[in-house]
Amino acid sequence: MVPPVAPAIVPAMGLSPTLPPIELDVDAALAAIAMVSEALPEAVGALTLYFLAYELVYYRWHRSLHEVPFLYKWVHKHHHQQTYPDRPALDTLNTACVESCVGTYMQLGVLWFCGEYLGVKNVPAGIMFFEIAGWLSVLEHDKFERALPFGMWKANEHHMHHAFVKCNYAPYSALWDKVFGTWKPFKQTTAEARRVANLGPGAEAPVVSITSVMQNNTTAPALSSASGEA
Repeated sequence: MVPPVAPAIVPAMGLSPTLPPIELDVDAALAAIAMVSEALPEAVGALTLYFLAYELVYYRWHRSLHEVPFLYKWVHKHHHQQTYPDRPALDTLNTACVESCVGTYMQLGVLWFCGEYLGVKNVPAGIMFFEIAGWLSVLEHDKFERALPFGMWKANEHHMHHAFVKCNYAPYSALWDKVFGTWKPFKQTTAEARRVANLGPGAEAPVVSITSVMQNNTTAPALSSASGEA
């Protein structure tokens, strides 16, 4: 005979009335909080360095993918099939295998360089770096106007890259694009884009039409299939 499920599950979850009540070790909890409070500033500092370094390296690599015709045609062009990404995970992973491998090893290389030459080795920050970078990459490839506080990251800035191609090369923040003069701001909301396209409020947002996301309501130049110019 099969025993009842509940009597087997409840004790396994620690909910059996025959077990002693769970007691909180206040001293251990305070010690854990103190340890986290002490380690947090160092982890935040390391995480900031990881992102700044990676964004600089990736900026140069990504810009080369557009400026070198061979690299654009055989490595990066596949990713730009969508002029306005709206399929988060699919459009993020829609890259050639070479580009995916280079991006992954670039992240690992940045962590190695920061640890080996700058003396910044922080395992929690390294884990957070991969987690946050992965989530931001997915979220900036959907059609929503997501953003982090203080303008640290805006999804629509990467939307502009897919629209105009030769701008906004940095993967997350606009820092290095502003430094090197390749930043192009996004100045229209979804509602404004709908109005430009003369669509009703219930219509689907024009996520494929580039004319709806132009700065100052101008028309997008034609995309080049050979060199990635736009």
